[in-house]
Amino acid sequence: MLFSIKLNEENGLRNISTGEVYRTYSDACLKIGIEPLTARRISSLLNELDTLGMIMARNVSKGRGGRSKQVNSAIPSGIDVILTLSKSEPLIAQAAEEKYALQSRL
Repeated sequence: MLFSIKLNEENGLRNISTGEVYRTYSDACLKIGIEPLTARRISSLLNELDTLGMIMARNVSKGRGGRSKQVNSAIPSGIDVILTLSKSEPLIAQAAEEKYALQSRL
């Protein structure tokens, strides 16, 4: 999840929706050949990361569209999270080498 959040942030996104985090995560899983977790489980993991202080997640209302969370990393920008994760987990290193079609804001 941290990989997905940081990848989006490095692409210029802030206040990333949980849906965008999940799309990036699912895409990374498919590229490295593993089965992604369910969206419900990812939501639970995001809550855990928020509790640990690694991310900041806040609930936002989308009116009739329901509720969602907006997520930002709480890890200082001087720390290269993707490189650190890649050193400890070979699958993340493999995922980091792939190309992703990420949204960006102008």
